[in-house]
Amino acid sequence: MKNNVKKSKNRYGVRVFHFRLYNEDKIEMDKNIEILLAKYFSKKLNEVEEKELDAWLFESDEHKKILEQYKKMWDKAASFTQYSDEQVENALLHTKKQMPEFRAKKRYLIWLRQVAAVVILAIGLASVFNYIIQPTTTQGNLALKEVVASPGTSTNLILPDGSKAQLYPGSKLVFPLEFRGDKREVKLYGEAYFKIEHDQEMPFIVKTDHINVKVLGTEFNVRAYDDENYVETVLVRGKVALEKEVNGQTVSLQTLMPNQRSVYSLSTNKMTVTNELDLNKYVGWVNGQLVFDADSMYEVVKKLEKWYSVDIVYGDQLKHFKFTGVFEDESLEEVLTLMQFSSPFTYEILKGTVDDTGKYVRKRIILTKKK
Repeated sequence: MKNNVKKSKNRYGVRVFHFRLYNEDKIEMDKNIEILLAKYFSKKLNEVEEKELDAWLFESDEHKKILEQYKKMWDKAASFTQYSDEQVENALLHTKKQMPEFRAKKRYLIWLRQVAAVVILAIGLASVFNYIIQPTTTQGNLALKEVVASPGTSTNLILPDGSKAQLYPGSKLVFPLEFRGDKREVKLYGEAYFKIEHDQEMPFIVKTDHINVKVLGTEFNVRAYDDENYVETVLVRGKVALEKEVNGQTVSLQTLMPNQRSVYSLSTNKMTVTNELDLNKYVGWVNGQLVFDADSMYEVVKKLEKWYSVDIVYGDQLKHFKFTGVFEDESLEEVLTLMQFSSPFTYEILKGTVDDTGKYVRKRIILTKKK
């Protein structure tokens, strides 16, 4: 295990730890097992590899369940034959780059197309497959596409007008296959970062359940989760108008300028706007960073739950803890371990399981204050 820690201070004078941990043995093991499973289903295992896979299966019933799930995905992956080799390979490479704990070299990823599809399905669909296989719905005479970012993987997509969006893990964007009329509308559930192509005649509107963000051409982040009591908009460049629909009428709320952050409270229906010197806390996730800046335990837990697709439970004794740090490419266990440098708590990880229907039940983390 290599542990490199770089220390600095943020503008509040609070010590910041920039952590980089690498567990090379674990990475190699995960990669080998994944390759062995792929070879097993494609009937390409040699005698040595067969013994290695048998030994892994013998270790636990959980490994046998994983094999069963891969078998289901292998069967499902046969439907991917409609896509080109280039599409499958690019999707696989994109997905691998999004996995912090597993960055395999390209030579390991050049597989039969069905094998590649299995790996993609196993760790979360890459953006090209999210875009292709999500069901199309209709709204009037307009065909709509839904894209959902897989847990643990942000998803990049290009919208019909050439604008770009990046979805936070677990978030969903609904948009038409073609923008028509005098506006470009998309519906966001969760969080996304947008880079909008300028079109004076057709403004771009990001709709949430509570407010809308209207732009002509700009770059910004919107956070609108159904389990949070606010909608947040952070403007990187350009200009956006925040609006709300009341009794069928559009009401103007606020216009944001670059480096401004707005928070619209759902409980008070009021909006606050602040000028931010550093936007990385709010948009660092676009570059794979989790940024905490004197954040409460509540705020930290919310980010970790959404980023790693886990449930985290903690008691009142931990509510007053605050955390500052930048994490990039660390696993959840590494993040929790490093957080212990500043706060006296322990954690227990209850592993995710597969229920009788084959559905994955995500892992649960229990945080407890040290005695």
